[in-house]
Amino acid sequence: MWIFKAKHGPASAPPRGSWVLAALMAVVLGAAGCGDMAGDLLPSGADKRGGDGPYPGHPAPDFTVTDSLNNPVTLSAQLTPATPGSGVVLYFTMWCPVCNGHADQILSSFTAAYPNVRFYLVDFVSSTVAQVRGNQLAYGYGALTTLADTARQVFNKYEGTMAIAVVVDRNGIIQMNEGFKDGARLTGVLNSLP
Repeated sequence: MWIFKAKHGPASAPPRGSWVLAALMAVVLGAAGCGDMAGDLLPSGADKRGGDGPYPGHPAPDFTVTDSLNNPVTLSAQLTPATPGSGVVLYFTMWCPVCNGHADQILSSFTAAYPNVRFYLVDFVSSTVAQVRGNQLAYGYGALTTLADTARQVFNKYEGTMAIAVVVDRNGIIQMNEGFKDGARLTGVLNSLP
């Protein structure tokens, strides 16, 4: 609080309007300390994370895990380089209402529309294959192959978490690794698969 004291009198309030000047100075000085942030205000949309990892444009980390029927599934073996428009979608589920809503949409809107794409639910929360199978059937997803990521191998390699969708194209390149949201982004990525 600003307090001005007259030479021999009591403390008084600051002159009218001085708080406005102080606030304006704080904003100007604060913005000046932010450096070149103009670029952050108008993002390019390009993925600038760089380095190694499960990011769009990077080679997909390979893995082998069992599905809910104890069959081994290896990512690289699921890719069909000779088939244009093919690929793999991994959807990380926790069997919550949000995840189940997305899985419903994948099952009803995507699997038939993209016959050259293989869709997998990735259960990273159950501790046994039997629990994965139980959840898969209890929630009505027997038609979607569900990976039993009990050791969180896929989860760790793709930095997956609830409602993350990963798209790997036929050449083993990641095209998407982000939250599912409403499926519009997934549709766009699947429509542009090489």
